Amino acid sequence: GGFNSAVTHISGANLEGNVNLEVTGENAGLFTLSHSTLAYDNPATDVTITFIPTAIGTYSATLRLYSTNAVERYITLTGEAYGPEIAYDATPISMSARLGETSTTVKHISGKNLQGNINLELIGENASLFSLSHSSLPYDNPATDVTVSFTPTTAGTFSATLRMSSTNAVAQTIAITGIGVDSNTPEIYYDSTPINLSAVVGQSASTTTH
Repeated sequence: GGFNSAVTHISGANLEGNVNLEVTGENAGLFTLSHSTLAYDNPATDVTITFIPTAIGTYSATLRLYSTNAVERYITLTGEAYGPEIAYDATPISMSARLGETSTTVKHISGKNLQGNINLELIGENASLFSLSHSSLPYDNPATDVTVSFTPTTAGTFSATLRMSSTNAVAQTIAITGIGVDSNTPEIYYDSTPINLSAVVGQSASTTTH
């Protein structure tokens, strides 16, 4: 978050003319002032500078202060414009499941500065083999663990894409791959945890894995 306006106090002494204020520079049009001139006999004023960006990015300009026979003064203005953003783990999703069974994985999806709900959809030729626990996340509290499920009907490798979109945010995607394993395919089940053993020299050590 941030602020699109700021206040600076401007004053003077022994002035012979009003204090004139103007914003100069390539991006001057993105900044506005609450005052364009201050009375020479009572110039002390809180001046509000407002930043109104039209596109995401960082912009700068210069506030010029000048008065008759006075040395000109300058203040650098910088404005940073940000927009709605969908936050997510971009790591591709890979799952496998035996035919007739379901495999699941979880992706955490969030966002900031959102202007609309985050819409979730599965696209691609094999999208029907995958499903989502959520189709929409509220813009004001989007942080959610979304479950992606894969239920193959035939053996093979299938792909789809999880697409996330929200008003004025850049749409994001996550690649999904699912492998359907034939129910009759021979398969070894085991505990893949590495086995570490230690023993005194001349003695033995053992462990059991299932």
